[in-house]
Amino acid sequence: MAVEVEHKVASANVFADQVGVEKEKVAAENESAKVEAEKCAVIAAEVAEKQASCEADLAAAEPLVAQAEAALDTLNKKDLGETKSLKKPPPGVDDITAVVLILLEGNPKDKSWAAAAKMMNNVDKFLERLRTYKAVIDEGKVQKKTVDACRSYLDLPHFNRDVIFTKSHAAAGLCEWAVNIVKYYDVVSEVEPKRQELAMANARLQEANTMLAAVQQKVAELNAKVQALEAQFAAAVDDKNAAIRESERCQLKLQLANRLISALASEGERWARTAEQLRAGYDVLTGDMLLASAFVSYAGPFTTRFRAGLVAEWIKFLSNRGLPMTEGIKDPVPLLVDAALVASWVRQGLPSDPASVGSGAILVNSERWPLMMDPQLQGVLWIKEREAKNGLQVVRMGGDNMMTVVERAMEAGNSVLIENMGEAIDAALNPVITRSTFKKGRSLYIKLGDKDVEYNKNFRLFLHTKLSNPHYPPEVQAECTLINFTVTEQGLEDQLLALVVNKERPDLEETKTQLIIQNTEFTIKLKQLEDELLYKLSTAEGDITEDVALIESLEESKRVATDISDKVAQARETESAINDSRDKYRPVAQRGSLLFFLLNSLSKVHAFYQFSLNAFVTVYGRGLDTAPGGKRKQARTGARGGSSAPDSSANDGALRNLQRRVTGDRREFAEVMAMARRTSSQSGHSALAHSRRPTNMQARHLQRRDLSGASVTGEPIAEGDEGGEEEYAMTPEELEARLASLLHTCTYTVFNYTRRGLFDRDKLIVLALLTFTIGLRSGAIDAAEYDALCKGARSPAPPPITDELSRWMGEGQWAAVDGLATSGLPGFASLPKDLEKASEEWSAWCAAEAPERSAMPGDWGRVGEIRKLLLLRALRPDRITNALQAYCEAVMGPMFAKQDAFDAASVLRESSSSTPLFFILFPGYSPSKEIEAYARSTGRTTEAGNLTLISMGQGQEGPAEATLARYMKEGGWVFLDNVHLMQGWIPRLERRLEAAADGVHPDFRCFFSAEPINGAPQAKIIPESILQNAIKISNEPPSDMASNMRRALAAFPPDLEQRLATPAKCTAFRSILFGLCFYHSLLLGRKKFGVGIGTGEGLGKMGGFERVCSGSGLGFCRAYSFNTGDLVTCGDVLINYLGAYKDVPWDDLRYMFGEVFYGGHITDNMDRRACTTYLQASARVLIRPEILPVGDLSDPAACAPPPLELAPGFRAPLPTGYDALRAHIETALPAESPVVYGMHPNAELSLMTSLGETLFRTLIDVGGGSGGVSGGAAAGEAAVRSALKDYSERLPAPFVIADIEGRVKDKTPYVVVALQEATRMNALLAEMRRGMEELQLGLDGALNMSEAMEALARGIAANAVPAAWMAAMSTRIQEVLTLSGWYADVLRRHEQLSAWTAGAVATPNSVWLPGLFNPKAFLTAVMQTYARARGLPLDVMRFVTDVTDKNPEQITEPAPAGCYIHGLVLEGARWDRAEGRLKDSAPGELHQPMPVIQVRPVTADAMDTAGTYACPVYVNMQRANVYSPAVSTFTLRCAEDPAKWVLASVALLLQDDLA
Repeated sequence: MAVEVEHKVASANVFADQVGVEKEKVAAENESAKVEAEKCAVIAAEVAEKQASCEADLAAAEPLVAQAEAALDTLNKKDLGETKSLKKPPPGVDDITAVVLILLEGNPKDKSWAAAAKMMNNVDKFLERLRTYKAVIDEGKVQKKTVDACRSYLDLPHFNRDVIFTKSHAAAGLCEWAVNIVKYYDVVSEVEPKRQELAMANARLQEANTMLAAVQQKVAELNAKVQALEAQFAAAVDDKNAAIRESERCQLKLQLANRLISALASEGERWARTAEQLRAGYDVLTGDMLLASAFVSYAGPFTTRFRAGLVAEWIKFLSNRGLPMTEGIKDPVPLLVDAALVASWVRQGLPSDPASVGSGAILVNSERWPLMMDPQLQGVLWIKEREAKNGLQVVRMGGDNMMTVVERAMEAGNSVLIENMGEAIDAALNPVITRSTFKKGRSLYIKLGDKDVEYNKNFRLFLHTKLSNPHYPPEVQAECTLINFTVTEQGLEDQLLALVVNKERPDLEETKTQLIIQNTEFTIKLKQLEDELLYKLSTAEGDITEDVALIESLEESKRVATDISDKVAQARETESAINDSRDKYRPVAQRGSLLFFLLNSLSKVHAFYQFSLNAFVTVYGRGLDTAPGGKRKQARTGARGGSSAPDSSANDGALRNLQRRVTGDRREFAEVMAMARRTSSQSGHSALAHSRRPTNMQARHLQRRDLSGASVTGEPIAEGDEGGEEEYAMTPEELEARLASLLHTCTYTVFNYTRRGLFDRDKLIVLALLTFTIGLRSGAIDAAEYDALCKGARSPAPPPITDELSRWMGEGQWAAVDGLATSGLPGFASLPKDLEKASEEWSAWCAAEAPERSAMPGDWGRVGEIRKLLLLRALRPDRITNALQAYCEAVMGPMFAKQDAFDAASVLRESSSSTPLFFILFPGYSPSKEIEAYARSTGRTTEAGNLTLISMGQGQEGPAEATLARYMKEGGWVFLDNVHLMQGWIPRLERRLEAAADGVHPDFRCFFSAEPINGAPQAKIIPESILQNAIKISNEPPSDMASNMRRALAAFPPDLEQRLATPAKCTAFRSILFGLCFYHSLLLGRKKFGVGIGTGEGLGKMGGFERVCSGSGLGFCRAYSFNTGDLVTCGDVLINYLGAYKDVPWDDLRYMFGEVFYGGHITDNMDRRACTTYLQASARVLIRPEILPVGDLSDPAACAPPPLELAPGFRAPLPTGYDALRAHIETALPAESPVVYGMHPNAELSLMTSLGETLFRTLIDVGGGSGGVSGGAAAGEAAVRSALKDYSERLPAPFVIADIEGRVKDKTPYVVVALQEATRMNALLAEMRRGMEELQLGLDGALNMSEAMEALARGIAANAVPAAWMAAMSTRIQEVLTLSGWYADVLRRHEQLSAWTAGAVATPNSVWLPGLFNPKAFLTAVMQTYARARGLPLDVMRFVTDVTDKNPEQITEPAPAGCYIHGLVLEGARWDRAEGRLKDSAPGELHQPMPVIQVRPVTADAMDTAGTYACPVYVNMQRANVYSPAVSTFTLRCAEDPAKWVLASVALLLQDDLA
């Protein structure tokens, strides 16, 4: 190689000498060529000058030609034809034609007019000759003498266009042409010598150019020769250089090959593992991809637990069918995304918990547009960060510019996020959602409205809703991929842990954040290097050992990988230590996560109970800030009111800020490790705490403040604290105390925030739910005992009660005791025997006024608190709510049970400009007045223009929006009252408040109020997004008699009576007004004893089942909205009547009050009866003369007090004035009790029992029992299977209707009823059998689980009657029973029908009336049978009821007239068998079983109701509900006035709800 290189170098040198000689020759010739070129240049300059002169002269002649041609344009055939036809032309015209003849014919002898006419004979040819004459001149064919012959004519005075024009138009044109063409000839003649000189110059130039070309050709030949030599020389040099390069390349290649071998040797092991994994993955590709595809397609809408269950089922399904799958696979997410991609998502702000990562994997792998269910806004923040590089556009559904933004983004290929959608999607978006593209040319288009919009394939659409459980139509679900981004409990726990640690140990959290950033960056960088290296290897061309960049990249990958591995190992070790320190605060984060999910479940109780994660974190952070004992907590003067409290805005968006920190800049690894070492030194267990100065980075972090003056972590920083020393280390004892303080304070703060927005009836429910949930999580409460407490299972068929116990224990109590004994709970098996052994002691305990405060007899006094509650619920269910209140107070603390009065100042301190305040309206409560009063104390008034109160109604939309817009910009408080009246406008309010969250004036506050809908707790009155972020205030006024009386009397100003003319009428007005207020208060207070339907507590769908009404129908059968307006209207009527009549019109007043104004609300006859009974003359509460003082009414002070007793121990006042009426309320009104309302004291027991049942049913519906703690899905399914098997085996066979009808000899009304009942029973059994068979197939996997099957499974699991079975029953009797009790009731019904339809279908001696589907039909059949036997018309028939003293088993023959019935219970009174009449209930006895009753038909004229009470008969305690109004009215004998029993709400029930 070296010899070859030397030879090529020598050859190159010889060529270099030859090239030099030839270059000298070329240089000499180039000099000669240069001289010739200069000569040519001089001649060319002369030629150019002459040519320019000629061209200038010729250019001057061009206008003359133009004028001549213009003159020709004036000629036309008509004028020329007329001219030539003249025999004798006008004078002068012949001279014109003579000149034309001279020019055209070359000066002929004959210039006469005849010759001219002949010349013009062919007009077209003549004109053409004239137009082409210039060309003849230019060619030099016109002689000078010809032109000179014309000049004498041209000088003639009439040879002028203007002169001759008057004689001949054609001659004028010819004249003009002749003049100008001669002038043109003259110019051309003058230029001709110059042309000749130019031609000579061009000849000399051509000669010079010829000589120059010869010289240049010679030079070119020499240059070509030189170039050939140079090419040969260059080739020689190239050969030389190539040889040198080849030598160097070989050396370099050898070096690179060695480096490549070294680098590949280190990567080879990893590649070998990867290749092996790929080969193994290829074998299982089918199963893995099927699993991953199913996950992307179907798992999106579900929660983490349900996703895991789906994946497990899919894996089992695929494995059982032999599909190849990765061994041990449990999660398909790693099949869809790699660690580097997940790391990049984390850097973009996606939470790192498995649920969020799984949702992200579904989103990026789905072909359909994603529809994100993201109530906590965590997924949408990630999308905004991730898609920012793609020009993301964010719009709102229905926004003014939505379609414009979508169109532009679709054309440009940008991304669009439609956020905060509702359940309706704009129809204009359907083509986009369905991707209805069509091809036009080479492009795709989508038709939007009447426009064809080009569709860019890079366009991406993201749909987002804050609704936690939206319901979209099937077409939307088919075209979109629903993805559940709802935060999981574990995921939220990790995020809250970051928040807690950031507040308690910001150095620790900052270090943790930086370690996360480091690890994600390392993972991403390593992946990038690996991908780049593999790409280069796969695309390398030629010899790979010559690719220096590839080899250097490989070496860099090796270096970085080694460096990263070392750093990762170091970081993991450091992070482990950091995590150990952080995990000390995990109990506080766990409590926070528990609290949020508990709050999130409260929406099942009422639609108002909605909470956003951001609002929760704000409150939770405030609880952390206010926890006593923190070394870093600094007091700060509140911005409002001067009190010391953490600013609420300090915690706004705290969680979001922490998430964003992960997307921040990465610090140097060495700096992070130094931070970690310093942090670790503070996390030791040294007994002595020491101080340190924060690092520069931490100091910067602490100094970052928001506008409110708080740090970004939400911690108040006292002035001068920046850069100071911070103590972080604690002894184990100090840390334990600090954690306890944090747990207690954050729990109370969140609970108090929640409690403030709860209805009074729900406060104990939420407190109990919180207490039990905490106890279950901590293990302090046994899950089985908690389940038993909530479900309160009673034995459907308990053994007979002993005589000893029957003296003080009812059948319902005994069933509950037996249920506990057979429940399997440890220690309860001996309960019945223990009760019997110590019967006296237990009897005394049960008879105690507050048994929950008394010690239980024997060893039962030492059992745990939950077991005491179990016993109390079984034996004294009316005291369970009091016991629960005491239990929660003992466990959680007194502050959890006692709520402070509403304080506007404290609520306002917690608010911010982005947080609206929502007040729940109640009758008699006006929150706007409270806010207005507080606003005035802060200097905000309507007069000052910074406070506006708007009562919403028709036409108020504009003023409300204008006020909102102005205050959001300038600051101010606006109160929007009664927004529930503006359902169409509320979405606009929602958008306004969303805009407030993006930044408004800091002094802006929005208050609004709405009234809940009675009987519809799940009604969507207020949008979910508003409720989630609002501070909710439920300042429910007390409902006791004294409070109602105070509010009622306050509705009338003292000067109202001045409208009356005499003092006597004023006195009468005050007396009757007091009675009216008492009447109003009676009707309001009566509600608390329960209403059948229409309450906020009842009939709300919860978990698929209907929530049982709170309380029975003792108060009213239905709910009525008696309000202050009714009272004020009655007061106006009263004063008008008194003014119009001389005497008080008592009958008119009673009718107007009872029948018109208050009675106008009432729809149930029994409720109307109770309402008017308070006003009847024979009742004890009256509007009658006895309410007036005795004496001269003109001077009430001298009168005797009125004799009327309004309630036991409460006489009407002496009406000396309004102050006397108020004082009478405060001093004379008896203590609150049912007696005040005319009811038995047991009514309160009934109320409390029903409240307890409602409470536990709600706990089950909201919390799901303890399934989340101990049972799990598998245990739940096993319980359903077991119960399903039991119910299926016990389900009786249907009746054979044809067989029954075949045995009927006489189809009496009784037989018709029996056939109808059997048919209804068959329908019920068929529905039950079908449902259970389908559910069994569904559980076995043979059928897809439908919604109906799911509902049936939930019902069986919760021991609640499924809705489908309820509907088949066709009554509402089952809603007050558990499923087990209802099933036993169905079997008993079937048993009665079996006996009835056997044999000759004879009616039983005594019919169990509650066992009939349609008891009304049976009672009608009783009258029909009697009427047919006596030939009477049915419309004159009535029936009376005689209560016997016999039990059903004592009835051995049919009734002599009518029919015997049994199975009813009496509520509100008791039946005295000995005396055979109604009497007051025995203490503690709520329901008394009635003996057999004879229904005896009579005619209307023979019916005697004297001494009887018309007792309504209802299906159950709810009385007149939607589907089962009053069954009938029975006559019960009584000694007292029937009005007593009317007010006591005495009724017969077919179903004993408390049994």
